[in-house]
Amino acid sequence: MKIPALKEPNIYRFYDYREFLKSWFNYKKTNEKGFSLRSFSKQVGLATGYLPMVLSGARHLSHKSLLKLMPFMHLSKQEQHFFETIVILGSSDSQEVRLQAFEQIKHFVQYKKQNPKELEVQQYLTHWFYVAIREMAALPLFQAEPEWIQNHLNVHVPLLEIKKALDFLIKNNFIKQNEDGTTYVLTKKNLDCLGGVYRLALTQFHKEMFQLASESIENTPSEKRHLMGHSFAITEENFFKVREILNNALEQIKNLETSNEILADIYHIELALFPLTKGEKHETH
Repeated sequence: MKIPALKEPNIYRFYDYREFLKSWFNYKKTNEKGFSLRSFSKQVGLATGYLPMVLSGARHLSHKSLLKLMPFMHLSKQEQHFFETIVILGSSDSQEVRLQAFEQIKHFVQYKKQNPKELEVQQYLTHWFYVAIREMAALPLFQAEPEWIQNHLNVHVPLLEIKKALDFLIKNNFIKQNEDGTTYVLTKKNLDCLGGVYRLALTQFHKEMFQLASESIENTPSEKRHLMGHSFAITEENFFKVREILNNALEQIKNLETSNEILADIYHIELALFPLTKGEKHETH
């Protein structure tokens, strides 16, 4: 039975460089007789075991190896630049470097055409006040006016940024005009996004929220905030138990949103469980 030919993968549809490489190698193997990862590795001057390790996630693709690959992949200069950028995005351990790489990706017209949902979620989650303004629409006296919003936010945000946020939220249906045509209400909006972009944006969102929580110690009266912490030694088994307790607590808190009572303010809660040590490796003899 003849295997149907595959289309060459469009690099602009990919955020993860490993997924692109897997698709490209599969395309070559299906459409080019005798093609294999081993033969290709020899052709470009890489060790035969290197690319399988990259594809499995055991190793990152180095810049030196990337430069060896690209002449044999027949990518345009624009596509090569995009490929380099997503390799940086998928290889760096720095959130700042990843965000810078994603900012570059957003300027590729073809990527914007192929991935509008990813860009929408990234813009929403990497600006804490976008989320806050959206939730403010649930308040009974909410006004979709930059000045009103600025006066009701705990942290100063420039009017121009608030206007951009409002335009974004309305355009992308995070909030909508009520039937009376004068007020705005929340919509049921699902954040439909690929895993990598979502994780990148969500990481930035939590960083901003942790910073705001820290600042609240100085700028919010103690009776208006509730910050708690506890440091303790723990087993691996109990780590998962604590995680389950936190997940259940958050679900109970979310259930309070269904209350029919008049809403008064917007709050954000962060439940954080993270290690302060590197951990012990116990050997059995």
